[in-house]
Amino acid sequence: MKLFFTFLMALLIIVSTSLSDVPISERNALIALYDSTDGDNWTIKTNWKSSSDVSTWYGVTVVSDRVSEVKLPDNNLVGFIPTKIDSLTELKVFDLSQNSGLGGSIIPPEIGNLSNLEELNLGFNDLAGNIPNSIWSLSNLKKLILEENDLTGSIPDDIENLTNIELINLSYNELDNTLPDKFDALTNLKYLQINNNKFSGNIPSSLGSCTLLEYLDLGYQEYLEGQIPDELLNLSNLEVFILSRNKIEGEISSDIDDLSSLKILLLDNNLIKGIIPPEIGNLSNIERLELHNNPFSGDNAIPSSFGNLSNLKILKLDNDSLSGTIPSDFGNLITLEELTLSNNEDLD
Repeated sequence: MKLFFTFLMALLIIVSTSLSDVPISERNALIALYDSTDGDNWTIKTNWKSSSDVSTWYGVTVVSDRVSEVKLPDNNLVGFIPTKIDSLTELKVFDLSQNSGLGGSIIPPEIGNLSNLEELNLGFNDLAGNIPNSIWSLSNLKKLILEENDLTGSIPDDIENLTNIELINLSYNELDNTLPDKFDALTNLKYLQINNNKFSGNIPSSLGSCTLLEYLDLGYQEYLEGQIPDELLNLSNLEVFILSRNKIEGEISSDIDDLSSLKILLLDNNLIKGIIPPEIGNLSNIERLELHNNPFSGDNAIPSSFGNLSNLKILKLDNDSLSGTIPSDFGNLITLEELTLSNNEDLD
């Protein structure tokens, strides 16, 4: 009998140890996630719902006995994100990207209760509805990735609360309305990709305060209009600037060379007029330059300074009402791989 009780106590200690690695509320929240996303049919589900330490469950990271990361990308999750997810109060990384079976359901507002969250990646799913307002209050968030879903609604002024944000990717959704002019609070922002939505109105001048910005893609909205704000010329770290397929008007500023780090500049398919400024030839790092399908006007010759672009690989200037001769300095473009000049009647 004594031997039996000794064995029983040892067993209880083992079970107690295995179940005490995280609070029971966090274990239950993970089980709710498993059940609501058809966990039995996940591609990988090692140790989920078992009595093993939660730290051994596939895709889960535990730090100091608290769940800090849940990463289950491309794992055949089907269903919806449960509201109980907000019990993971120490969660820093939540990645359920590339699970197209998360379709038709909304992003639960309870995610906004995860005040320690630094990375939220729900990209490449089929989530619907508005982005919950609570997400814009996650002041510790550094990465917000919701691309390739069916999200609707707008970006509110509350985006200014994301003071630690470094990356925002909301591309390929159905977001609309005007963009908030509240980006001046996002001084850590390096990457903003919101292309292929339905935003309208002017480009926010407050983006010029995001001086660490390296990647800015506002392309393929069709409804963005007005001129390129002069404030954007402050973005000296900008490497990629995309405004393709909008209704941008006005002229390209002669101060465009202030964007000295540019590698990709896409302004094609807009309503830009005036001349092509020769100062573009000072963008020594440029590799891809697309200005085609704009109604440039005036005595609009191709600047000979383009011959200075020693790193240029792609140059598209077709359908631009260009005139004059092709500069002989184009012979200096030894890295050029693609050049389009078609449908410029006065160019020879």
